[in-house]
Amino acid sequence: MPDVVYLNNAVFDAVKEDNMLLDVTDYLDKNFYRDNLRTFSYNGAVYGVPIKYTTYNYMYYNSELWKEAGYDEFPSTWDEVLKANEFFKSKGIPTILFANKLSWFALASYFNAIMHEVCGTEWVDSIGAMDGSASFTDDCLIEALEKFASLRPLWNPDFISADDQWAVAELAKGKAGAHISGSWVAGSIIAHDKENPGIADIIRVAPVPTFSGEKPTVDYAVPQGFGLNAKVAKDEMKKQAAIAFLQFLGTDRYSKYMAEVGEMGPVEVNVDLSGLKPMQQDMFGVMNSHKNVPQITYNLHASVARTIEASLASFLSGSITAEECGAEIQKAYEAQMP
Repeated sequence: MPDVVYLNNAVFDAVKEDNMLLDVTDYLDKNFYRDNLRTFSYNGAVYGVPIKYTTYNYMYYNSELWKEAGYDEFPSTWDEVLKANEFFKSKGIPTILFANKLSWFALASYFNAIMHEVCGTEWVDSIGAMDGSASFTDDCLIEALEKFASLRPLWNPDFISADDQWAVAELAKGKAGAHISGSWVAGSIIAHDKENPGIADIIRVAPVPTFSGEKPTVDYAVPQGFGLNAKVAKDEMKKQAAIAFLQFLGTDRYSKYMAEVGEMGPVEVNVDLSGLKPMQQDMFGVMNSHKNVPQITYNLHASVARTIEASLASFLSGSITAEECGAEIQKAYEAQMP
C-alpha cells in the first residue's frame, strides 16, 4: 500500500478496521471542514481528508425556453413547474429530463431533498443514527414518496433507462426545459458549447423547487479523499511530509483553486467567481445560500442504500406502492440495526 492512500467509501470500509491507516485526528481541525471530517472517521478517529465534495441536486434549466414559458427565473414550487408543463408538452419536449439508469439518481437528485422537506431533517438524522425513533414506514415517508411520484408528468417516458450523459446532451441541444443533476454537469455543458454555441450561457442553475415553497436542502457526498499508510509513522520525516499534504487539502488556497475550476472544496471560502460561466456562479450561489446536508445513505450500510435505490426505481415505475416501497426499505434497514 502506498504512503498516501486514495480513499472512497468502499476502500475506507475495507481498511478502517485493520489498522492500515494512520490516525491523523491530532493533526487536523475538523471544525474547518464542511462535513467535520465524518466521511473518513471511525470510532471517533479521523483517517482521511476529502479532496472535494460532490453536490447532487441542482436545477439546470434553459433560461430562454423558460422565459418563453413566462418565467424570468425558475419556479420555486413544484406546483408552478407542473403548471408550466403544458407549455413544454406543446413543444413536444419534456419539462424536466430524469435519468435514473444509475438508480442512485432518484435518491440523490430528488428524494433526499424531498425527505428533508416532508419528514424534516431531524427525522432524516434519526434514520442515520439508527436510534429507532424513525422508520421508512412512517406516514411522512409515504407522503414523501407520493409527492415524488406526482412529478411523473414532467419527465421523459424512458426515465428509468435514460442516463445522465444523454440527458445533459439533450438539454444542451434545447430538447428539454431542465435537468436535475450534480455539480459535475456544469463542466459537461461547457464542453457541449462547441457543438451548441452559446448554450453554456443559456443554461442557468436554480435551487430545486419544493412543494411548500420553503428553501430546499443542497445534498452532498464525499466521493474521494486521501489517507496515510500507518507505516509512515516509522519514518518521522516521511510522516511529517505526508501530514503536511493532508493539511494542505484543508487550506483556503486549495479550496479556492477548486472553486475556480467549478468544484466544491473541503472548506468554505470566498472567491472571485467572475471568471466562471453564469451557471457556475449560480451553482455556487445556491450551494452557499442553502443548507448543505449529507445524503441519507451517508451513515447507512451499503445494502440499505442499494435497497433504497432499487425500491425507489420499482415504485416510480409503478411496480410497487408507496407502502410496499417503504416496507422493503425498512426490512433491509432493520437487518442492519444494532
